[in-house]
Amino acid sequence: ATPNIAINQPGATDIAATAMTLPSGGDRTIWTYTYTINAVSDGTATVTITNAPDYANNALGTVTGNTFAIDTLSPTPAISTVSGSAAGQTALTFSWTPTYTASDFSTYKFFYRATSGVTSANGTAINKNTSGYSNLGTAATNSLSLSGLSAGTTYYAVIYICDTADNCSAVSNEAGTQTN
Repeated sequence: ATPNIAINQPGATDIAATAMTLPSGGDRTIWTYTYTINAVSDGTATVTITNAPDYANNALGTVTGNTFAIDTLSPTPAISTVSGSAAGQTALTFSWTPTYTASDFSTYKFFYRATSGVTSANGTAINKNTSGYSNLGTAATNSLSLSGLSAGTTYYAVIYICDTADNCSAVSNEAGTQTN
C-alpha cells in the first residue's frame, strides 16, 4: 500500500490525496512528499495521511490533525524613520519608530558602515544574537548605540524587521550621522 497525503492550506487551492514516495533503498518506514508552498496568506496547514502501511505492510488508520505553519509574508510596513545622533567622539545612537508588533516578530537586523549605500550585503551586521544587543529581539526597541567608532567620521545605517520565519521587511531609510 502507498500512503496518500492531503494538505488543507490557507488561502490557496488545497492539495488533494496524493501518493507519497518511497526513497530508493528505503525500508518502507519513511515515505516522503515534496511540498511547494503556494499559499497566498500565512496561516496553518492541516495534513491528513491515509492508507499508510506499517513495517509489515498492514494498512494503518487515517492520521489527521497534524499541522505546520506557513509564513511567507514579510513584516510590513518597513521602518522609515531611522535617524542618528552623535553620542561622543567615538559613539553614535541610531533611533527609529517601531512599525511592526505582530506576535511573530523575531529581531531587528541593523547594518552600518562608513560610506553611504549601506546594505545587508556590505554593512556590518548587528541583531539580537550580537553580544550586547539582545534588546533587538524586542519589537518595542527603538534605538541602538554604537561605540568604538572613528572620531569625525560619518556612519550610515539601515534596519530591517524580521519575523520568526526569517522573512524580513523592505529596507528602512538610510540615516547618516557623524561622530564628534
